[in-house]
Amino acid sequence: RKLLFFILLILVFNQVYSQSSKEGYLSVTGKVKIEKDPVQGAFVNVYDGTNLIAEKKTDASGKFKMKLPLDKSIIIEVGKKGLVTKKIKFDTHVPEKGFYWNYNFTVELFMYVEGLDISILQKPVAIVKYNKDYDEFEYDQTYTNLMQDKLKKLMDQLEVLKKKKFNELIAKGDELCKQGKYDEAIDIYESAIDYDPYNYLPDDKIEKCEKKRSQDNRIEKEYKRLIANADALFDQKRYKDAVSPYKKASNLKPDEDYPKKRLQEINKLLAQQNEQEKQNELNNQYSQLIASADKMFKSKKYDLAKQSYNKALQLKPEESYPKEKISEIDNILSDLAAKQKLEQEYETTIKEADA
Repeated sequence: RKLLFFILLILVFNQVYSQSSKEGYLSVTGKVKIEKDPVQGAFVNVYDGTNLIAEKKTDASGKFKMKLPLDKSIIIEVGKKGLVTKKIKFDTHVPEKGFYWNYNFTVELFMYVEGLDISILQKPVAIVKYNKDYDEFEYDQTYTNLMQDKLKKLMDQLEVLKKKKFNELIAKGDELCKQGKYDEAIDIYESAIDYDPYNYLPDDKIEKCEKKRSQDNRIEKEYKRLIANADALFDQKRYKDAVSPYKKASNLKPDEDYPKKRLQEINKLLAQQNEQEKQNELNNQYSQLIASADKMFKSKKYDLAKQSYNKALQLKPEESYPKEKISEIDNILSDLAAKQKLEQEYETTIKEADA
């Protein structure tokens, strides 16, 4: 029984030792960056085959740290919204267990541009595996060199697309700025910077757009002041006084219809006003001529009265009163002429009879 117990104890010890000898891990520290800047909040997903076994986010310095199990084929997937996703494969198979290794690496991401063929990134950009000669983990140089050539072609395509997108955004910003949509234009110019951070053109465009916005704000303020002044004069029926501020407002903002319509309305009102003034003047002259003619008619100054009636008739040919008066005067003058003729004949006859 003692022998059996001793044998069982040895078996248990060997089993515990065997299990402890299999313990160990690969400690990896990664840094995620874009160009020279760290990427905070990038996701780091760890897969054992198709199984997601760990998730992390990068810290403010763009770093993350985790332990990978040994004797596995691990895929670490790193990415962030708006940026491409890259994969790194870790072959953690080692000849001996019970140890741990450290490995530091950097993942450089870049922005995704529409039209970029990123199918190559479906594969790991690098493979890290154990090198027994140096007893450490390192890149598979052959695989890395092969991927570097493909990545270079990808980056060349990216530069072409970034330049195209940059020019498109600048053109769009120019059009928005031209339309007076300054805030939208500035946003577009700022987004263009992401595609070419070392190009000063967007900054120059933003500065010019801001100046134009400031100038337009001044113009808008002055325009509103002039319109308010002109409208007040218009409401007071001081149409002639309202013309000047409406014209100034129209010159400030030639595309605005309001001051132009107001000026057209004023022109019509002034024309009507002028026509009314002419009519009033005509009526005054007509009335004065009629009054003078009537006065001379009563004084039996028929010839002078007739002249005034004729002048009044020239001013207002449609009026019947001066016509009637002229006809009446003509009848009176005709009767007077007949009486005068009869009187002359009478006197002549009387002279002849007296002789």
